[in-house]
Amino acid sequence: MSTEEVTEEEVSIGKIGDWNKTRKYEEDMYWFSEVDLSAYEGKYVATIGKEVVAFGDNAKTVLEEAKKKFPREVPILAKIPKGDLLIL
Repeated sequence: MSTEEVTEEEVSIGKIGDWNKTRKYEEDMYWFSEVDLSAYEGKYVATIGKEVVAFGDNAKTVLEEAKKKFPREVPILAKIPKGDLLIL
């Protein structure tokens, strides 16, 4: 976000809200990359904020469950790998 003044129009069309959503998403992704999710190895997990809100073997089912519980939120969906994962 620039240091320029934000106009009333920009606030009303959601630019500020979008920036805040992006920042929250980045914070959630950082948490996701640091937390121990080994209890969910081989499963799909949906997280909202800093909480696992649904998990299971089917990505579509997990996503639907998360959206049903939190209809106004956008969950992060990922499959937790089994064992050690080495990314080069």
